[in-house]
Amino acid sequence: MQGMTREEILAMPADPALDALVAEKVLGLRLCREVPAYSTDITAAWELLDALRMHGFYASIHARHACTFSCELWCASQKGYARLNHEECLSATAPLAICRAALIATLG
Repeated sequence: MQGMTREEILAMPADPALDALVAEKVLGLRLCREVPAYSTDITAAWELLDALRMHGFYASIHARHACTFSCELWCASQKGYARLNHEECLSATAPLAICRAALIATLG
């Protein structure tokens, strides 16, 4: 993920490569086992959000018009909530929006 830009992350498709990147960079998991389908399975994506919440992150997920979903992440700080991504992550599915937002949060 080193050197990846926001635009590169937003262009990533929902696939096992994205799932592996999320597991490694967001959750810190070693890839010695099968990785959940975070980018395509809403149950796995929700587990990702649960893990992020355990580390002080809060999420806002919305269904938008034209079958588009958005996800924004915030992190609790001593001064309230710091918005981690400067724009919403819009995607065709909620799991993909969650994965992209989680990866973008790790850039900061």
